[in-house]
Amino acid sequence: KPRPDLESKAKTNPDQEPNSKFYPVLSGCEVFKLEGPSEWTEKAARLHEVVSDVLPIDVHRAQPMAPDAESGSPDLDTFTKALGHISKLLRPGGQLLLIGALQESFYFGGPAQVCASLQEQGFTLIRLEVYTLPRYMWGTDDTNNGRWCFFVKAKED
Repeated sequence: KPRPDLESKAKTNPDQEPNSKFYPVLSGCEVFKLEGPSEWTEKAARLHEVVSDVLPIDVHRAQPMAPDAESGSPDLDTFTKALGHISKLLRPGGQLLLIGALQESFYFGGPAQVCASLQEQGFTLIRLEVYTLPRYMWGTDDTNNGRWCFFVKAKED
């Protein structure tokens, strides 16, 4: 299955200690902010209540729901096409919430490229946030050798 690590973390028993690689990233991204000033165990419990499933999709395929391994976009053109594939999953006027990495060693660029790709695929940007990852998270796994993550909220035109 694609990204079994995310699926297992999303379904982890809330009584268990949160995975140190997963939960700190969530704390820096507003999409995962939960109501009130609670501790991470409470936020993790709330996350487990609202996340019902992790869907295995490959945004680089014309039929994103077809089974396939997850892969990153190695260049801007591939990323832009992937956004077009994602738009097929949305209802007209639907909203896209997207989180990703910037300036990875294998990745294409920064916030300006994300915005341009969204516009090219018919999205209107509502909000873009860029977060600097804590130093202890730099290079912590095979997909995270960059130092920034982004959160996008956009609407399909």
